[in-house]
Amino acid sequence: MIEDVRGIVKVSAEKIFMYTIKAITDSLIEQIRKAKLYTTTGKENIRWVITVPAIWDDRSKLFMRQCAILAGLPQKQIFIALEPEAASIFCNNLKTERPENIEDGFIQPTPGTKNMVVDIGGGTTDITVHEKLGNGMLKQLRKSSGKGIGGTTVDKAFLEMIQKKLTGPVFTSLKNENPVVFLDLRKDLEEAKKSVTDEDSDILEIPMNYSAINSISKRQFNTSISKQITDIIVDENLQVDYATIKDLFKSTTDDVITIVEHALQFDGANEVSMILLVGGFSNCEIIEHAIRNRFDTKRVIVPVDASTAVKQGAVLYDHKPEVIYNRITKYTYGMGAQIPFDNKKT
Repeated sequence: MIEDVRGIVKVSAEKIFMYTIKAITDSLIEQIRKAKLYTTTGKENIRWVITVPAIWDDRSKLFMRQCAILAGLPQKQIFIALEPEAASIFCNNLKTERPENIEDGFIQPTPGTKNMVVDIGGGTTDITVHEKLGNGMLKQLRKSSGKGIGGTTVDKAFLEMIQKKLTGPVFTSLKNENPVVFLDLRKDLEEAKKSVTDEDSDILEIPMNYSAINSISKRQFNTSISKQITDIIVDENLQVDYATIKDLFKSTTDDVITIVEHALQFDGANEVSMILLVGGFSNCEIIEHAIRNRFDTKRVIVPVDASTAVKQGAVLYDHKPEVIYNRITKYTYGMGAQIPFDNKKT
């Protein structure tokens, strides 16, 4: 069961995923009908590619498929794709770009090129390593891996900091009495942190519903919130200095570096020439610069449209699923056999 921010209402994960998938697919069908793109626009006429993190096991993938079926998607039209694989397919189909700090630009991988794709999303960071073959297919060099870290772990650190500044009772009351305001704060934080730069003079400004938070403070402490925490509230917005930002990012940044280091511990890892950063959190300068500095012998590139790499790659994948030439299995099975005893051979 999944709780709301107040910890009061509990709903099964199956229902949440089912209604989310239904809302997205219903909206797409409606847009297609309005645009009159096709004469037949039923869900049975569309292939639905659902992407999942590499760290998900078979049970989790089956759960997602079942949720999609409950949402009204035809079972035979559902295709499950691993997010880092979809991102890798996208990157291997990129045209020449000129990313920042890369003088020669990004050249589409040639046969024999070995690349690592690091998909840094909201809830997970997934990694896969592929070699491009002569026929355009991709050969997996190590099994996909990942960890439950990403943008949301930074959000959590920020919220913990805000909770300490606002004091526990005010923060708790905000969640319980004004859950919509609290969720707006989380959304504003999500957007604001994307603009963080890796410069000493940077200040992160986060919009906030000052009146709602201030009314709680006045009721509980008989004073305005700005008088309690003058260090981070400026012009009724939250402001966070660079030193604090770096500190809040540190745990997530260190974890991302660690899993990339681990992913490069295999035979032939020294032949991996390029690390491609994709996903919604890949455009964060602090994360990007940390990876560049740690792996300075590799070319680290954030492609154009990096945040939509998984979505675009998923569509390409469904059109040509055979592009993944082979995979490294997560598990291997052994069987022992013994021939019948023949005493004539003793």
